[in-house]
Amino acid sequence: MFDPYGDLPDEHLLAPAPLVRTPVDDGVVLYDWLRKQAGDGVWEEIVTEMYAQAATVPMVASYFGGVDLPELQRHFLAALVMVTGRGMTVGTVRRMAQAHTPVLNEAGDRITGAAYDAVVATLAGILLARGVPQETLGEVGALVGPLRQVIVVGE
Repeated sequence: MFDPYGDLPDEHLLAPAPLVRTPVDDGVVLYDWLRKQAGDGVWEEIVTEMYAQAATVPMVASYFGGVDLPELQRHFLAALVMVTGRGMTVGTVRRMAQAHTPVLNEAGDRITGAAYDAVVATLAGILLARGVPQETLGEVGALVGPLRQVIVVGE
């Protein structure tokens, strides 16, 4: 497994949680802001919507064959809650690398950059539709940046 962080401890923070800046507050963590705007179940709704949309993109859907989708969604929700609430740590990157190493599409190929980018774009579109400001989406993009180098391998 590729580990770009060498001896850094799992707790080492690579990127803080994205913030939503409002006229009355100079920064609310995205996880909390969206729950306040849309209710406690909003993150579960986002995950469900993301997988429904991703399943319509053939190159992404080809990775879901034979997968326990409810279990996959639970893991994605946990990761999403963690990174939007606390930020991206070295340990999160390591766990995501380990989880994605065995993932292959129907043709037996590892996750491609195009497939990864399509998933991130889908998530960004859903967050934008939920009212997340563009500035915060930029922070989300920076937050998931370290994941690309360990999930997309061999390109």
